[in-house]
Amino acid sequence: MGTAKLGLEQILYVREDGGHLIIEPVEAEAVSLEELVANISEDNRHGEFNFSRSVGREAPL
Repeated sequence: MGTAKLGLEQILYVREDGGHLIIEPVEAEAVSLEELVANISEDNRHGEFNFSRSVGREAPL
């Protein structure tokens, strides 16, 4: 994979061209924090979520 410059879990574009199988890495588009925050809306915003129980002297939720 090093020679092909591919990594584990990398997204690939696979196509056939004239009987040849072409495999190309999909380049991730760079997105700024400002662009991500601009897309936050009431529809896609979630509340707080507690993933575990208290293990010490944390305040109970």
